Amino acid sequence: MGTESWEVLVHRKQLKAAAKIPSKWRIPEELTKISETSGMNVLDVPRQSGVLSERQLVITENHDATDLLCKIHRQELSAYEVTEAFCIRAAIAQQVTRCLTEAFFERALQRAKDLDEILSKTGELVGPLYGLPISFKDCFNIIGVPSTIGFTSFIKNDPLSSTSPAVQVLLNLGTIQYVKTNVPQTIMAADSHNYVFGRTLNPH
Repeated sequence: MGTESWEVLVHRKQLKAAAKIPSKWRIPEELTKISETSGMNVLDVPRQSGVLSERQLVITENHDATDLLCKIHRQELSAYEVTEAFCIRAAIAQQVTRCLTEAFFERALQRAKDLDEILSKTGELVGPLYGLPISFKDCFNIIGVPSTIGFTSFIKNDPLSSTSPAVQVLLNLGTIQYVKTNVPQTIMAADSHNYVFGRTLNPH
């Protein structure tokens, strides 16, 4: 049995990544026809796609992190609905810019649900950043999630068995991890481009 080529491994990895986006979060095909040379501005795609509700658009467009935390802590917004809105927005962004390396939406939504239940039962916030969705670059380790940092030779590696200290600190403060984002191969350039996930496109 011959060794699989890196192209085959990359193709399989990208198919697995695409499969993590639920069908109800997929945008119309005509909105995904972009390339490195198209010059297409996709900033309005989240609104044009019809995937996000008006409330979800407000959550993801009209509030900074401080404002979101205030609303979550006052229970004007739940951690679950904020996390769901950002998961959907990230899924849309992935379809037009190739910005994600790993998505773990179900895991994020379960954590948000658990945090909301703790707040409901105890009235206590799990940390000052309770309920805030946060993404990490692919170079940060998250237990149970793969990390290639753009190396095709890392594709076959098992999901990580440990979490980076910086990630753990933010987790302890109450954040919700939901995606990892693309990086330059080896983190040695300014442009997020590698042979595993391709080039992340400018949305403008």
